[in-house]
Amino acid sequence: MLFGYPIFMLLPIALRSNTTPYSIIFRSFCVLLMIILLFPRTQKIRNNYQVFTSLLLLLCFWIILLVRIVYDFEFSIVRKQENLILNPTQVYLFAIFLSFLPIIIIFKNRHLININKLEKGLEIVLILSGLSVFAGVLIHFGFEFHKILFERTEFFYGSDYGVHPLNPISIGRIGSIIFLFYYNKLLLKQNVIYYKDITLNLLGLFLLLLSGSRGPLLSTVIFLIIISSLKLKFYSKRRLFLALALFLISFLVLFNIEELSIYKRIDKPHYGKDPTRAEIWSSAIQYFLMSPVFGYSIVDKFGIYPHNILIESLMAVGILGTIPFLIIIFRTFRKSVKIIKSVENTFFSSLFVIYFLFSMSSGSLYFSTEIWILVSIILFTNVKQKNEN
Repeated sequence: MLFGYPIFMLLPIALRSNTTPYSIIFRSFCVLLMIILLFPRTQKIRNNYQVFTSLLLLLCFWIILLVRIVYDFEFSIVRKQENLILNPTQVYLFAIFLSFLPIIIIFKNRHLININKLEKGLEIVLILSGLSVFAGVLIHFGFEFHKILFERTEFFYGSDYGVHPLNPISIGRIGSIIFLFYYNKLLLKQNVIYYKDITLNLLGLFLLLLSGSRGPLLSTVIFLIIISSLKLKFYSKRRLFLALALFLISFLVLFNIEELSIYKRIDKPHYGKDPTRAEIWSSAIQYFLMSPVFGYSIVDKFGIYPHNILIESLMAVGILGTIPFLIIIFRTFRKSVKIIKSVENTFFSSLFVIYFLFSMSSGSLYFSTEIWILVSIILFTNVKQKNEN
């Protein structure tokens, strides 16, 4: 369900119907699933110190954040803010049912989670999601590849803004994840190269470029540097050199780079009336300084979250809530890096790192459901090398 949203949205895209009702159905099904999974058959299992303290830290942070959300929407002037972009109902839905409850559910069911099976299911869902977006591109634009690559890509119908659309950022993230998933498989020395892996790797790269979104692209580049430095001794140097050479040659030959949407977005980072990321971050930091201990508000003066979960944490819950948040992130990073450095690691550790990078340029504490699910899986379950499971 975490990565299956594009699959579900292919139907309204194909029918060119209002995407909002379909999105509401999908989110409602997710909420129902969370409620069902909250009450499994109980089984006594022994907790270790790290798991138990990680749960306490997560509960501490989320209680503080939920208090802030309820207070701001119900008792402060945030709801009356004229330029408020956030929908309180949507925030409650994501914060309580899609971010907080999964933490409890994963903790209660951690003994039932098989990482190897989960990763195989993840690969299938990623493939279907990528193909769904690609099919949506063909349905939406036809074979006008010039238009696809040289304009920002998003799908929505029935609204001026597109309620819950497949927007450029989400498309770029899907492409990035698919690209990185097969990047590691293709470069490991002991792996046999299959045409399927090469094709899906290129599909991920294609979706990343056509999205025209800078955040996913920058996060992908940073992650490639991180994972290549951690796993360089396990990679085939010949494959790595060949992959980089083919990518650069095809990129320069096939495309007029200056006309690519992603290039124009980097070359001219600000256009229109919307505030820049720097302006949003500056506003959030000013709010934090107004109440550094307890935080000031869940929205900045522009009526939106800061698009950076570290800055948002300081603004919303202050030092009091940011301390447990930073401890949680540090613990997850430490375990993730240890797993990534292994020869044959699970992809969930890499997923956490890439989604954390995503959240530095476009994400919020309550809308970034992937962060909290991945944190819970890594901290509560036995995510080790595949051959040790």
